Amino acid sequence: MNVRKSALASLSSKEVQCLEQARALLYTLSPAEDALGRRTREKHITDLFFQTRAIVEVRYGDEVCRTNYGDELSADAKFLKSRLADGLSIEDIRSYWNQPLLMALLIPEIHLLAKTLYKESLSKDQKIGTIDAERMFRKSNVFYGNPVQDVKQTLKIRGYAENDAALFIEFYTRINQWQLTLDPLSKPKVFSHSEASLNAVIRNLIAAGQI
Repeated sequence: MNVRKSALASLSSKEVQCLEQARALLYTLSPAEDALGRRTREKHITDLFFQTRAIVEVRYGDEVCRTNYGDELSADAKFLKSRLADGLSIEDIRSYWNQPLLMALLIPEIHLLAKTLYKESLSKDQKIGTIDAERMFRKSNVFYGNPVQDVKQTLKIRGYAENDAALFIEFYTRINQWQLTLDPLSKPKVFSHSEASLNAVIRNLIAAGQI
Protein backbone atom coordinates (compact mmCIF):
# COMPACT_ATOMS: atom_id res chain seq x y z
CA MET A 1 0.00 0.00 0.00
CA ASN A 2 2.83 2.41 0.88
CA VAL A 3 4.53 1.61 -2.44
CA ARG A 4 1.32 2.45 -4.32
CA LYS A 5 0.83 5.68 -2.37
CA SER A 6 4.41 6.66 -3.16
CA ALA A 7 3.86 5.91 -6.84
CA LEU A 8 0.69 8.01 -6.89
CA ALA A 9 2.47 10.88 -5.13
CA SER A 10 5.22 10.86 -7.77
CA LEU A 11 2.85 11.41 -10.69
CA SER A 12 3.01 14.65 -12.64
CA SER A 13 -0.07 16.86 -12.85
CA LYS A 14 -0.72 15.61 -16.42
CA GLU A 15 -0.47 12.01 -15.28
CA VAL A 16 -2.88 12.66 -12.43
CA GLN A 17 -5.31 14.16 -14.94
CA CYS A 18 -5.01 11.03 -17.10
CA LEU A 19 -5.70 8.82 -14.08
CA GLU A 20 -8.79 10.86 -13.19
CA GLN A 21 -10.04 10.65 -16.78
CA ALA A 22 -9.38 6.91 -16.83
CA ARG A 23 -11.27 6.42 -13.58
CA ALA A 24 -14.24 8.44 -14.87
CA LEU A 25 -14.31 6.47 -18.13
CA LEU A 26 -14.36 3.10 -16.36
CA TYR A 27 -17.18 4.21 -14.08
CA THR A 28 -19.14 5.39 -17.13
CA LEU A 29 -18.63 2.10 -18.98
CA SER A 30 -18.97 -0.14 -15.93
CA PRO A 31 -20.88 1.53 -13.07
CA ALA A 32 -20.37 0.06 -9.60
CA GLU A 33 -23.52 -0.89 -7.72
CA ASP A 34 -22.02 -1.07 -4.23
CA ALA A 35 -18.96 -0.20 -2.16
CA LEU A 36 -17.24 -3.49 -3.01
CA GLY A 37 -17.73 -2.83 -6.70
CA ARG A 38 -16.27 0.65 -6.35
CA ARG A 39 -13.22 -0.65 -4.47
CA THR A 40 -12.73 -3.38 -7.06
CA ARG A 41 -12.90 -0.89 -9.92
CA GLU A 42 -10.55 1.49 -8.16
CA LYS A 43 -7.96 -1.28 -7.84
CA HIS A 44 -8.49 -2.37 -11.45
CA ILE A 45 -8.09 1.12 -12.89
CA THR A 46 -5.07 2.00 -10.73
CA ASP A 47 -3.32 -1.25 -11.66
CA LEU A 48 -4.15 -0.73 -15.33
CA PHE A 49 -2.91 2.86 -15.21
CA PHE A 50 0.52 1.90 -13.87
CA GLN A 51 0.83 -1.09 -16.19
CA THR A 52 0.06 1.08 -19.21
CA ARG A 53 2.36 3.85 -17.97
CA ALA A 54 5.22 1.34 -17.71
CA ILE A 55 4.57 0.13 -21.27
CA VAL A 56 4.56 3.70 -22.57
CA GLU A 57 7.89 4.43 -20.87
CA VAL A 58 9.50 1.32 -22.38
CA ARG A 59 8.15 1.85 -25.89
CA TYR A 60 8.09 5.61 -26.22
CA GLY A 61 10.39 7.06 -23.56
CA ASP A 62 9.87 9.21 -20.48
CA GLU A 63 7.44 11.68 -22.08
CA VAL A 64 4.40 9.55 -21.34
CA CYS A 65 2.02 12.47 -21.82
CA ARG A 66 3.50 13.80 -25.07
CA THR A 67 0.87 15.26 -27.38
CA ASN A 68 2.45 15.03 -30.82
CA TYR A 69 2.45 11.31 -31.59
CA GLY A 70 -0.47 11.80 -33.95
CA ASP A 71 1.68 14.03 -36.14
CA GLU A 72 4.12 11.14 -36.59
CA LEU A 73 1.45 8.53 -37.27
CA SER A 74 -0.39 10.74 -39.77
CA ALA A 75 2.73 10.54 -41.96
CA ASP A 76 3.15 6.76 -41.60
CA ALA A 77 1.72 5.24 -44.79
CA LYS A 78 1.80 1.67 -43.47
CA PHE A 79 -0.07 2.63 -40.30
CA LEU A 80 -2.63 4.68 -42.24
CA LYS A 81 -3.47 2.19 -44.99
CA SER A 82 -5.97 -0.11 -43.25
CA ARG A 83 -7.41 2.72 -41.15
CA LEU A 84 -8.18 4.95 -44.11
CA ALA A 85 -9.69 1.95 -45.92
CA ASP A 86 -12.01 1.43 -42.93
CA GLY A 87 -13.40 4.97 -43.13
CA LEU A 88 -11.10 6.98 -40.89
CA SER A 89 -9.62 10.29 -41.98
CA ILE A 90 -6.05 11.41 -41.37
CA GLU A 91 -7.46 14.07 -39.05
CA ASP A 92 -9.31 11.38 -37.01
CA ILE A 93 -6.01 9.57 -36.54
CA ARG A 94 -3.96 12.68 -35.81
CA SER A 95 -6.51 14.04 -33.36
CA TYR A 96 -6.83 10.81 -31.39
CA TRP A 97 -3.09 10.25 -31.02
CA ASN A 98 -2.34 13.91 -30.26
CA GLN A 99 -4.08 13.62 -26.90
CA PRO A 100 -1.67 12.67 -24.08
CA LEU A 101 -0.09 9.42 -25.27
CA LEU A 102 -0.75 7.69 -21.96
CA MET A 103 -4.48 8.42 -22.27
CA ALA A 104 -4.57 7.35 -25.91
CA LEU A 105 -3.24 3.94 -24.91
CA LEU A 106 -5.38 3.71 -21.76
CA ILE A 107 -8.73 4.20 -23.52
CA PRO A 108 -8.78 0.88 -25.44
CA GLU A 109 -7.48 -0.96 -22.36
CA ILE A 110 -10.28 0.50 -20.24
CA HIS A 111 -12.83 -0.65 -22.81
CA LEU A 112 -11.39 -4.16 -22.64
CA LEU A 113 -11.51 -4.05 -18.85
CA ALA A 114 -15.16 -2.94 -18.93
CA LYS A 115 -15.92 -5.83 -21.28
CA THR A 116 -14.26 -8.30 -18.90
CA LEU A 117 -16.20 -6.94 -15.92
CA TYR A 118 -19.46 -7.13 -17.91
CA LYS A 119 -18.89 -10.77 -18.85
CA GLU A 120 -17.78 -11.69 -15.33
CA SER A 121 -20.96 -10.14 -13.95
CA LEU A 122 -23.16 -12.10 -16.35
CA SER A 123 -21.32 -15.31 -15.52
CA LYS A 124 -21.59 -14.78 -11.77
CA ASP A 125 -25.09 -13.32 -11.47
CA GLN A 126 -26.94 -15.00 -14.35
CA LYS A 127 -24.78 -18.07 -14.98
CA ILE A 128 -24.35 -17.06 -18.62
CA GLY A 129 -21.58 -18.78 -20.59
CA THR A 130 -18.64 -17.06 -22.22
CA ILE A 131 -19.93 -17.13 -25.82
CA ASP A 132 -23.42 -15.90 -24.90
CA ALA A 133 -21.90 -13.17 -22.71
CA GLU A 134 -19.73 -12.11 -25.67
CA ARG A 135 -22.83 -11.93 -27.88
CA MET A 136 -24.71 -9.83 -25.34
CA PHE A 137 -21.79 -7.46 -24.94
CA ARG A 138 -21.27 -6.92 -28.67
CA LYS A 139 -25.00 -6.48 -29.25
CA SER A 140 -25.20 -3.36 -27.09
CA ASN A 141 -21.65 -2.02 -26.73
CA VAL A 142 -19.06 -0.49 -29.03
CA PHE A 143 -16.06 -2.79 -29.21
CA TYR A 144 -12.68 -1.32 -30.12
CA GLY A 145 -9.57 -3.09 -31.34
CA ASN A 146 -7.79 -4.04 -34.55
CA PRO A 147 -10.46 -5.35 -36.95
CA VAL A 148 -7.87 -7.15 -39.05
CA GLN A 149 -6.83 -9.18 -36.01
CA ASP A 150 -10.29 -9.43 -34.47
CA VAL A 151 -12.11 -10.67 -37.56
CA LYS A 152 -10.73 -14.20 -37.20
CA GLN A 153 -11.99 -14.37 -33.62
CA THR A 154 -15.28 -12.76 -34.59
CA LEU A 155 -15.98 -15.22 -37.37
CA LYS A 156 -15.58 -18.11 -34.95
CA ILE A 157 -18.83 -17.01 -33.29
CA ARG A 158 -21.79 -18.32 -35.26
CA GLY A 159 -23.86 -15.60 -36.91
CA TYR A 160 -21.11 -12.98 -37.02
CA ALA A 161 -19.59 -11.41 -40.11
CA GLU A 162 -16.61 -9.17 -40.82
CA ASN A 163 -18.84 -6.13 -40.28
CA ASP A 164 -19.16 -7.16 -36.62
CA ALA A 165 -15.42 -7.01 -35.95
CA ALA A 166 -13.73 -4.49 -33.66
CA LEU A 167 -13.53 -0.84 -34.68
CA PHE A 168 -10.23 1.01 -34.80
CA ILE A 169 -9.81 3.09 -31.62
CA GLU A 170 -9.33 6.22 -33.74
CA PHE A 171 -13.12 6.17 -34.33
CA TYR A 172 -13.51 6.83 -30.61
CA THR A 173 -14.08 10.60 -30.70
CA ARG A 174 -16.36 10.48 -33.71
CA ILE A 175 -18.53 7.74 -32.19
CA ASN A 176 -18.72 9.52 -28.83
CA GLN A 177 -19.88 12.71 -30.56
CA TRP A 178 -22.51 10.73 -32.48
CA GLN A 179 -23.81 9.14 -29.26
CA LEU A 180 -24.15 12.58 -27.68
CA THR A 181 -26.35 13.72 -30.57
CA LEU A 182 -28.85 10.89 -30.11
CA ASP A 183 -32.11 12.15 -28.65
CA PRO A 184 -34.14 10.08 -26.15
CA LEU A 185 -36.55 8.97 -28.89
CA SER A 186 -33.99 7.77 -31.43
CA LYS A 187 -31.56 6.16 -28.97
CA PRO A 188 -33.74 3.11 -28.14
CA LYS A 189 -34.23 2.46 -31.87
CA VAL A 190 -30.49 2.49 -32.50
CA PHE A 191 -29.72 0.17 -29.61
CA SER A 192 -32.58 -2.26 -30.30
CA HIS A 193 -31.24 -3.05 -33.75
CA SER A 194 -31.49 -6.34 -35.66
CA GLU A 195 -27.77 -6.60 -36.40
CA ALA A 196 -25.57 -9.10 -34.56
CA SER A 197 -23.52 -6.27 -33.07
CA LEU A 198 -23.61 -2.55 -32.41
CA ASN A 199 -20.36 -2.32 -34.38
CA ALA A 200 -22.19 -3.47 -37.52
CA VAL A 201 -24.77 -0.71 -37.01
CA ILE A 202 -22.00 1.85 -36.58
CA ARG A 203 -20.13 0.65 -39.68
CA ASN A 204 -23.31 1.05 -41.74
CA LEU A 205 -23.75 4.59 -40.40
CA ILE A 206 -20.10 5.40 -41.14
CA ALA A 207 -20.53 4.14 -44.71
CA ALA A 208 -23.66 6.28 -45.05
CA GLY A 209 -21.79 9.38 -43.83
CA GLN A 210 -23.91 9.68 -40.68
CA ILE A 211 -20.97 9.22 -38.29
